[in-house]
Amino acid sequence: MGKKQKNRARAAARGTAADPARMAMAGGERLGSDAKLVGTMPQTMAEEIAGRSGVAPFTFRSALILGAATVLGVLVIPYIASLGGVPANVSVLVAFPLLLALALAFTRCFIDTDRGFSRAFVATFGITFAATLLICWLALYQGMLPF
Repeated sequence: MGKKQKNRARAAARGTAADPARMAMAGGERLGSDAKLVGTMPQTMAEEIAGRSGVAPFTFRSALILGAATVLGVLVIPYIASLGGVPANVSVLVAFPLLLALALAFTRCFIDTDRGFSRAFVATFGITFAATLLICWLALYQGMLPF
């Protein structure tokens, strides 16, 4: 089998049970089409990593929730508020840090892990809210973004 044929075979197998990357993630064993993936890795590998490091990997669902919270906080809510006469910088400063912090804390504690409402939820919310609020204030009121 020539080099071009090997590359074509790899490209054809990408995303299937015969994908070499999926086989490597599973410790060399083939994953069936019914194998549950967490992000891009098998669920067993994700649980093993989470158990060893104490940090759960992000999933596609949590990334979509964070993206939706960002779009709501930066585009949708400021637009709706501007129809009512509220300046865009004020509505972004209020909505974006709150939505992003809630989305991050929710996804980390309820979707990616089964911790639920705990100290980790409150700490994640508080730290993310403070950091995002500071960044928004610097960007909007200290001249980094012209709104």
